[in-house]
Amino acid sequence: EFEVQVKVFFHASGDRAVEFAHLLKLYPDPETTGIAVGEALVEGKPVVSERYDEVVFGDASDDLRARLAAADRPSTGYGGWTTSAHAQWFGRFETIKPQEALLKEVYERITTELRGASKRRLECEEEIKRLRTETA
Repeated sequence: EFEVQVKVFFHASGDRAVEFAHLLKLYPDPETTGIAVGEALVEGKPVVSERYDEVVFGDASDDLRARLAAADRPSTGYGGWTTSAHAQWFGRFETIKPQEALLKEVYERITTELRGASKRRLECEEEIKRLRTETA
């Protein structure tokens, strides 16, 4: 397993290429697949290592912007990754949206608890100061 550098060029566009690194996995990850280390690999089952990421184009050309907007519509002819022989092994990142709501809820709950703990800490410090002045 090693890191590979990926550089995406945009055809017929003056926009600069996007670069990122990805960890190339040669064997399945036991934590995510449930396959134990040393267990026999299933023939024909690829090793899939996916990562969801979003690219923000701050100054995209009009041509690139139009092509990216058109990519939201289903294509005719080539069906994209969904027609791949390995499509069954690929993740569907649309499921991330409900997780965002869950993460926001957890973040808000933790923030509320931290604020409450901070308030209690300040109250305790005030109580300690009061008790020290009373005993002195």
